[in-house]
Amino acid sequence: DGYEPGQSKMMNYRWWLAASVMLFISVSLYFLKDPFLYKTYAAEYGMIKSVTLEDGSTVTLSANSSIKILRDFMDHENREVWIKGEAFFEVSKNKNLMKFIVHADNLDVEVLGTKFNVNNRRGKTEVMLAEGKVKLMAKDHDPLIMNPGEQVSLSNTQANFQKQIVNTEKFESWRRNKLVFEDTPLAEVAIAIQDYYGVKVIITDSLLAKRQFTGTLPNNDLEIVLLALSTSYKIEIERSEEHIILK
Repeated sequence: DGYEPGQSKMMNYRWWLAASVMLFISVSLYFLKDPFLYKTYAAEYGMIKSVTLEDGSTVTLSANSSIKILRDFMDHENREVWIKGEAFFEVSKNKNLMKFIVHADNLDVEVLGTKFNVNNRRGKTEVMLAEGKVKLMAKDHDPLIMNPGEQVSLSNTQANFQKQIVNTEKFESWRRNKLVFEDTPLAEVAIAIQDYYGVKVIITDSLLAKRQFTGTLPNNDLEIVLLALSTSYKIEIERSEEHIILK
């Protein structure tokens, strides 16, 4: 009373088909889970975008930056935000004392109510505190409490938090469409241009890359930026859709 050969093949085929369908569904759910679980807010190159969260907190997104939050933001133990790029946070205090936590690639910022800036790019996170207090937490590091006027950075190549006193207005200037530089190597200015405008900047002269720049540039008008650099350094600028060459 065993199965006929044809029946056996059909059974195997059905099992294989069922397993394939289940695998396809599992893979699809894995890659599509973010849109169902999270809300994402993003600012394109050359843009600034302000977002008000369900708790009344305001997040100002810098160019080429995004945040995501769980769709049921206030229904969890903590208010959690994941950041890519740069954003300024004005956090509302919550009557239930829910913690507000910002997750960057290599550290978390925990706060109850305050104003601070987070820049999370190229494996390095910089946090500038304008008002209140925050606690920084990172794997294999002791928690660090920040005070207003401090900037702390941590990169994948640093063993410890790096802290310094800064002019907070400089780090908030991008919200007013300005980039403020003080004795900044042109190589770092080029990186800022790339972050805000989405175009690669190439400096062909190593000595030129080390020259320092002090001044204010717009983060919403690339033509003015290039004119200012050309005038300041008396250099030639070649431009295409993919990159800008300074020489």
